[in-house]
Order: sequence, then structure tokens, then C-alpha cells
Amino acid sequence: MKVMLITFEYPPNISGGIGSFNYELAKGLSRNNIDVTIVAGGSSDFILKDRRIKVYFLKTPMLKPREFYFQIYNAKRIADIVEKEKPNVIQLNSSFNPFLKILKRRGSLNSAIVQVFHGSPGPFSRLYEDLRNLFMYDVIWTLALHIHAHLGKYIVDSLEYVDAVVHVAKHVMYYNLKYSEVSEKLREKINVVIHPGIETDYLEQLRRDTSLKRLKSLIFGARLVPYKGVKYLLEAFKLAWKEDKEISLHICGDGPLRLQVLRVIKSMQHQGVFNIYYHGKLDREAFLKAVARSHVLVHPSLYEGASLTLIESSLLGTPVLAHKAPYSEEFVEKLNIGVTVNTRDVEKFASAMISMLYEEELMHKIARSLKRIRKLFNINEVVRKYMELYRRLV
Repeated sequence: MKVMLITFEYPPNISGGIGSFNYELAKGLSRNNIDVTIVAGGSSDFILKDRRIKVYFLKTPMLKPREFYFQIYNAKRIADIVEKEKPNVIQLNSSFNPFLKILKRRGSLNSAIVQVFHGSPGPFSRLYEDLRNLFMYDVIWTLALHIHAHLGKYIVDSLEYVDAVVHVAKHVMYYNLKYSEVSEKLREKINVVIHPGIETDYLEQLRRDTSLKRLKSLIFGARLVPYKGVKYLLEAFKLAWKEDKEISLHICGDGPLRLQVLRVIKSMQHQGVFNIYYHGKLDREAFLKAVARSHVLVHPSLYEGASLTLIESSLLGTPVLAHKAPYSEEFVEKLNIGVTVNTRDVEKFASAMISMLYEEELMHKIARSLKRIRKLFNINEVVRKYMELYRRLV
């Protein structure tokens, strides 16, 4: 069987979870004797030493949202690659895929189509007050995204060609099927929930190799954009540090807010608030090692689909303090890997930081949940579910 994954993000051009998602899935499929073709954005000399994985990197204009321009700019090229490779299954990571219409017009759309939904942010802006503010921060990016989304409806409706839909979390499927603008069309398709896959054995070994943790250390790792909540994190840490001057905060990541974050850190230092360390963007292995050494992972993101960072942290034995939202209710509360709080209430956020650093029972809770987490997110189990779906379609 031949499977094609179409994704803007893929190593080494990863800036988010979708890139990691496709990287792990491709490796897992290859180990199960599936030939994988990846069509990705960017220009790279990256060589993957796996004879069953072939990667096409397509140049894309440096415009936002990049995913949209990747599809528009490369629609004909993607269609040509599909005709050349002749995959049994094409897996999409974007709801906007104009190349499908080109293939249909050519009479060469012969593959089964799987659409992966990595989230469902629209409904939350109506159901959760926190997310109403999300769309006010990055006005230019958001405006462009909404305009392009409406244009896309006139250019091509990808769902017309889709055979099955994968949702990366239960809450994502619930809101997509109930509140999405395309809910009715989605309900006509095969809908399944398959979580992202993780190399759980590697993380287990990394946890065992990390014998000592930095006591009272908090770590944050995410792209520095407004909805990831770094603003609330810094405000809350300032209050928490005044209560306990032994705590430290380690910030990992890059993005549009980098200079603003550095200015805030410098201002806090002038006010006598110390122990904040900015590490920039770390590679995946370095970040995972840092998480393993940390006391608590703080994740104040207002919205996520299925955050790999939360699951990886739990597998590394590091409890999570996350913003209370549907994603954290599903992955933090139900899996017992940490605590949720409204992180926009910085006083409650600060209080939760302090209490978690002294809560020994949290480590025992995670230990009791590890077996279940390893089964849910083990890449081999995830690949098995995808292969079942592919066989069902082909």
C-alpha cells in the first residue's frame, strides 16, 4: 500500500504539532511496510534515511497563513506528484486543498481521501469566553485567515472528495460534528477519533535516564503567539515569585512575541523579579530533556486540539498545569496528569503554580496513569488504527 501525507510542516521545518504528528506517523507506517510519500512546504536538503519514505519539499511564498499559500501556490505541482506516485490513500492536514479539483478535472482522482482535523477553534469562540479574546490579538493574521477561508469555499470544497475524517481528539470531533459550518457534510462521512502518536519507549527511557529534577522549576514550551498565554504566564510568575523566591521559570520557543517577552523579562528584573530564563527555540530532543528535568510544565494555551507537549510531559514524569479548556479537560483532567485553572485569572494561576510545586501526590497520580497513556498514544497503536482505516477505504 502507498500512502501520501500532504502537510505544510515536516522536518526540519517544524514550528508546531502538525509537523511532529506527520513525522511520527510516517516513521510508524514505514515500519509496517507502508510506502509513504510526503509533500511538504519549504525548501530543504533534509535527507531521511528510510527507503520507504520519499519527501517532496515545495517552495512557498513567505506570506501568512503559510498553509493557505502552500496549497494555492503549489496546487498544480501537488496534483502532478499525485499522478506520478499513484498513492492508494491521500491524507490531508488542511481543509483547503485545491489540487483535488485539478485531479478531478483531469480524471485522475483515484485515491481514497482522508481528512485530518487537528482542531476546531471556531465553535469555541462562541462557547468559551477565553477564546473570544484569542481572535482579537493577532488581527492581521486572523483577518487573512478568515478571508482566505471564505475564498476557499468558492475555489474548492475539499469535503466533496473526502471519504473519511480523522479527528485528533474526542472534543474536536464533538464540536466539528455539532457546531462546525460543515457539520452536515461531515456527518455524511466516516468519522473516527485517532490521537497523535508518540515514541513512548523513547520517552520512557529518557524519564529513567533523568534521575534528578530541578526543584521548584517551571517550564513553558510553545510558539510565542498570543493565544499560547505567555502574557498571563509572566504576570502570574511575578506574583508567585514574590511568595517563593526559590522558584524559577524556563521559557522555550520563538515567534512574533519574542521581543515583547524579552522586554517584559528585562522589566521584571529591574523590578527585582529574577529566576526567569529565556532559552529560545530548542530542538525536540533538547526540549524533552529540559521537560524531564523540570518540576512542572506550565501550559496556559487558550486553545489546543491534541497537544503532544502535555502527553510527552506526563510520560517524562513531569506534571502539567494547563489552562482550563476542552483540550485540558480531555487530556489533563481525565488522564490525571496535572491541574487545570483559568490562567487568565493570574492570581489563581500564581496560586496554582505554588501549590503544584509542593504537591507530592501529583507524581503518584501520573505514575498510576502511565500505563493507560502509553497505550493511548503509543505510535504503534496509532499506526494500527490508521492502517485499519486505510484498509477499510481501499
